[in-house]
Amino acid sequence: MENLLSFLVRLKEVKIHYSLKHTRDEAVMVLITVPGEHWEVEFFADGSVEIEVFKSNGEIYDEKKCVLSAKKCLTKKRLFSARNRDRCEVSMVRIRMKWEL
Repeated sequence: MENLLSFLVRLKEVKIHYSLKHTRDEAVMVLITVPGEHWEVEFFADGSVEIEVFKSNGEIYDEKKCVLSAKKCLTKKRLFSARNRDRCEVSMVRIRMKWEL
């Protein structure tokens, strides 16, 4: 809990907006959106932290390209896979670690 509170204070200090979400019984998620990225940081009861970073490839697509790309990704069931980042607009990096501030 101390790590979570320290993290939230640090986000506030650097003026990064966040929201909290509780989707797993044993964790609290901090959702962070900055230009070109979306972060999901989960703090677990055992002190571990999982960080998922979704990064934009920087391209802006028209509606037709978005729909076609989403259909391809959904049919392959790999919407956030690094392997298909050229077909999908998002890639993911996942880290599980002990949090140290």
